[in-house]
Amino acid sequence: MFDTPSRHLVDVDAIRLVVTDLAAFTPREGRGQLQRVFTVLLEPLRRLLAIERLVAAAEDCDDRARRQLTRYLITGFGDDSRRDRETEKRSRVKDRRSSDAMAGLTLLGDRELTEMTSALASFSLEFGEDAVAGAMDSVLSLIGGSRVIEAIVAAHRLGGAEVVVQQLRGGEMPGMPGELQDLIGGLNFGTGGRDLSEFDFELPDFGIPHDDRDWLDDFFDPLGNPFGDVGWRDPDEWEPTPPWWIYPRLQEDIPPGLASLIACIMTVAKLVTARAAIAPPTLGPNARYGMVWADQITSIDPTAHCPEDLLSIYGTGLAALRDTAVLVLPTASGCRAVSVQTRNWTDTRIRVTLPTDVVSGPVGFADKAYVAAYNAWHEDQERRLEEIRSYRCAAFAAGATVSTPFSVCAPNLGRNYLTAGTAIIDSFRVDGRARVVVTPGSSVTLTWSARNCSAVEVTRVSAVGPAFPGSVTAVGSPIGSITLGPFGASGPQDASYSLRAAGPCGAVAATVVVAVRKTPRLSVAGVELTQGIQAFGPLSAPNTASPLVANKDTIARVYVTHDLDSYLVDGTHAVSVSGRLRVNGVAVAPLNVAQALPSVGWINRGTTDHTLNFRIPAGIANGTAVIGVTVWTAAEFEQPPDGELLRPSRTSTSSATWTTRRALRLRYVRVSAPGAPALSDAACRDIVVRAHDLLPAPPTDIAPARMPTWHTSYDPTTSDGKQTVLDHLDDQHDCTLSEAIFPWEDDCPPGDGAIWVGILPVSGGGLAQSHRVFAPGRNTLVAQADRITVAHEIGHTQKLNHVNPGVSCGAGGPDGDYDSLPAGGMISAADAFDTNAGASLAVSGGPLYDMMTYACNRWISRSNWQRLFDKLS
Repeated sequence: MFDTPSRHLVDVDAIRLVVTDLAAFTPREGRGQLQRVFTVLLEPLRRLLAIERLVAAAEDCDDRARRQLTRYLITGFGDDSRRDRETEKRSRVKDRRSSDAMAGLTLLGDRELTEMTSALASFSLEFGEDAVAGAMDSVLSLIGGSRVIEAIVAAHRLGGAEVVVQQLRGGEMPGMPGELQDLIGGLNFGTGGRDLSEFDFELPDFGIPHDDRDWLDDFFDPLGNPFGDVGWRDPDEWEPTPPWWIYPRLQEDIPPGLASLIACIMTVAKLVTARAAIAPPTLGPNARYGMVWADQITSIDPTAHCPEDLLSIYGTGLAALRDTAVLVLPTASGCRAVSVQTRNWTDTRIRVTLPTDVVSGPVGFADKAYVAAYNAWHEDQERRLEEIRSYRCAAFAAGATVSTPFSVCAPNLGRNYLTAGTAIIDSFRVDGRARVVVTPGSSVTLTWSARNCSAVEVTRVSAVGPAFPGSVTAVGSPIGSITLGPFGASGPQDASYSLRAAGPCGAVAATVVVAVRKTPRLSVAGVELTQGIQAFGPLSAPNTASPLVANKDTIARVYVTHDLDSYLVDGTHAVSVSGRLRVNGVAVAPLNVAQALPSVGWINRGTTDHTLNFRIPAGIANGTAVIGVTVWTAAEFEQPPDGELLRPSRTSTSSATWTTRRALRLRYVRVSAPGAPALSDAACRDIVVRAHDLLPAPPTDIAPARMPTWHTSYDPTTSDGKQTVLDHLDDQHDCTLSEAIFPWEDDCPPGDGAIWVGILPVSGGGLAQSHRVFAPGRNTLVAQADRITVAHEIGHTQKLNHVNPGVSCGAGGPDGDYDSLPAGGMISAADAFDTNAGASLAVSGGPLYDMMTYACNRWISRSNWQRLFDKLS
């Protein structure tokens, strides 16, 4: 769909994310206009990609591309008004300066853009400086045009699709030309998620319905085929002339340093062309024997092989060559002239010490005058190259090749051939690299090129990786290749291979590495929303079998799987993942690093880290909201073939609804007893708040009672003591029958419509007021400082009875009436989640039961959650 010669010239993933997110805000009938708008906005990027492809093809000697690029250079890059403003724009290129060339360019890769611009400038020089200026002006204009989509992507990164919609609706997008404002005014944005119920979301499609895949393919097709016509354009609908990106405001927004950089590129291109025009010297007419020769040599000393050895060269008429010739010896970088003392150069013998980089090759002579002239040319070339390299854009200069000193060898006559030096490995590569990353099941090709040796050995030096037939070592010629594979691996694995080459005076070795890696492809198997108890299954869509209460913290548990199967990362099937959640565009950070597993069957809902967990704050947990989640791997994974590091990610979108339920009006009393002071106000308040971890009600109406403290002389650890404290608190809370009939005996307390919660300073359970005739009843309780006990007693005030008298925790079973719940009130521990701790509920020593039992492990069941949810309506 989108394939460019450079992976990073345009960040298409960022653009794709914006478009797919905006699709959720756009009714189906409005998507044609959305496509039209973004095709217009992306036209500058499309043209930049076209230029990049043409330049790359022209550099590869593609005649068609060279002709097309030539035509563009002569006529302009689709901008008919460019030539009318040529002088003005060129002066702008020359005058602007900045040290930060790419400031603000987030969609365009700086290196790729600079390389493309440098190559374009070099090619343009063939047509003169005006062509260079015109080409650079076109590039600048297109970059200016990309600033609009840059602003849209920046807004999306700041606050998601909602911020983009807000800015597009309000005309707040920086640098937006009036023509574009008119076009964008035709967009039909709805409310985020308004049409989600009509969509068939598929995660691999980034939330775009499967029946709209053609729309998405067509949208990105102009980017994938920049030479083709856009296709949808109708001059009667909208066809600005000149192109909209010539809008002055946009051109002012071009990063100043980019204009300076392009001016640098133009200067360097001129210097490179001028340097290349200076040809090396030619051989003079007085050269008696030519450039190089070896006719006078009759033999050489066969015992000299290594650097610092003294070599004797024998011949006739050698003394006559001293003034007009230089001795050249074979070295690793070609045959080079060496200095010989006069006393060592006689008519029949020349003695010289072998240089450190000596290799096998012919010994001979070269014309002294030509060698001096050539080396002077080389020094001038090096000086000019240093000047080019002094420019900050020189790293991308095309054609600035390095010259070498004179290095031509004499002909090999046999008698003048020297066998000497160590072996040289010019290259040893695996699939063209020193280290290559492959996926399991792949094969690779080892290639090598060595010299100054007769054979090489290739050896597998690691314990892993395919060996050679029958051995870990293979013997081959100095230049060769061999294919190995397949590379099987159950986890990350590095296989190393060594090349050894032996020369007349020593051996050398080189090593390559095959890194076997597999990158996980993540999937969001489901999103569970829980406020303490929840059923979830199948793991295919958001599931809220237990309803959600508005204005109450909610945990989103994201179930993530991967496709690595039996491939182990760090010795385990789990892949660590992190992510981000958005609720109507508001970002929420994760509570943990989760474990993505090979399939849903591996996931244990009772294990906290088997899900990526987010706490949705009570303030945004209300109404119907769009829930967007993006997950990515915590670690980076190496990608074939270069080992580029990548964090795979996946995005999923769904919706959730929170229902308003009345808050319980709770007023706490800090109770003290002999030897047991009352808990602090903060501690008592926290206990009552935490009791809501088990209740389908928002903890929004909690305060001290009008009588905030109470001291009892009774022992609240006993049943009678608790009952006495409860009666005393109730007497202060409610109007009794006798107080109502005989008001002169005692004042009747004013009603406050609240439930009083007496927090005991000692352990011993709790007690709630039972129903009484002619009394409000069930609105006062006492309990130890424990959230489950408080929630249990609050349940009684809401007419929940005890459950399952057959279970207890070392004491007698519950008394009174009983409610019948499924499975006797037993709860699947995987359904329970401690929203305060942000973790699965810790259960040990037996099964989990409803909070209205007397079991050791208690939590609210789905049944009683639903009953209380209905009661609090």
